[in-house]
Amino acid sequence: MKRFLRIVLFLVFAGGFIFQGSAFAQNNLENAFKKVKKGYQTVRYHAVAIDTTAAPRGIKRPDFRGGEDRYRIQRWEVWYEGPDKVRLERLNKRSSRKIILIRKGSQLYIKFGERWVVRPILKEEKSMFLGLPWHLRGAPYLKLIQKNYKIDFKPDGEIIGRRVALLSIQPKYKARMIWKLWIDASTGIILRQLQQVETPFGLKILKARQMTFIEYGGNFPDSLFSVSGRIVKQKREFRRRRRIHFNTEGETFKSLRDLADRAPCSIFAPEPSLNGFAFVRGKLLKRPRMTMIQTHYSDGLIDFSIFQIDARKNVRKRFMKRFMERRPRGRRRPLMEIYPLEKNGFAFLILSHFPGPWVREAAVRLKPLPED
Repeated sequence: MKRFLRIVLFLVFAGGFIFQGSAFAQNNLENAFKKVKKGYQTVRYHAVAIDTTAAPRGIKRPDFRGGEDRYRIQRWEVWYEGPDKVRLERLNKRSSRKIILIRKGSQLYIKFGERWVVRPILKEEKSMFLGLPWHLRGAPYLKLIQKNYKIDFKPDGEIIGRRVALLSIQPKYKARMIWKLWIDASTGIILRQLQQVETPFGLKILKARQMTFIEYGGNFPDSLFSVSGRIVKQKREFRRRRRIHFNTEGETFKSLRDLADRAPCSIFAPEPSLNGFAFVRGKLLKRPRMTMIQTHYSDGLIDFSIFQIDARKNVRKRFMKRFMERRPRGRRRPLMEIYPLEKNGFAFLILSHFPGPWVREAAVRLKPLPED
């Protein structure tokens, strides 16, 4: 009888360890993401983290053919009062350069020396202030992740004194992303994350973030979020950070066939389709003297877009020349892949936020969609 009671007590304590309830313990990607997003909507915290990023601006990008990797290492300190009120201080370990960023609603304040620059926050920056990987998106991306990756969600000990669960996402295809998140069992806040990619030369780390301190709750003084001194309004993005930017305002289509029916020319797509990648959305972008068609593909974690330019030969050549001249180069180029080509009287630009063999493979497989 005593032995039986010991077994029962052990199971009770073990069950209590698994995220203090069964709702969070479900091995379900969608529920895990909902828990994380809810945490960042409701929890207030002050934290310190070490952020390691491959191929950042100012440092040579890693060689994906092999060779030595180089990284930017930053110390992050965050005062998080809510998704629209955040103070982030970043200290570069190599240069000892400190940047202060304050988000107030839709406005972003950046401090350089004694000067503040204010501008609207960019869409891709919102996840940075939440501390979230940008891949935490809704359908259809979650369905693609579940289809193309192996999901494992289980307790994994403690990080800085907090019980955590490890959400491990492993690819079913070669040369794809490996993603691991260590999630606070009580709050849903991500305490550690690791993004890697498989290469012929082994695993390469793309991004790693480890919290070294976190304190929940508390009242933050208003002075943390106040801005004083000279404030400069900047309409453009950072001049130093030369971005590749398309004006992608246009008619959006969720079906490739619907897009083909509305387009004034034949639409090209990879045939046969690449393993795991699926069409997510398309856009018809009409510009002066040209029509641009964007088709966007994803496997859930990795995305690429094909921009098809329909215009006269001299207009196409001028556009491609200007684009290639203005793209970020050298030490400031982002971690992305750009593949330009001409085919069947069209110009194509294939852009991926992440270098990999699928970009060239998509270019090789480009064929016009068959008519119904």
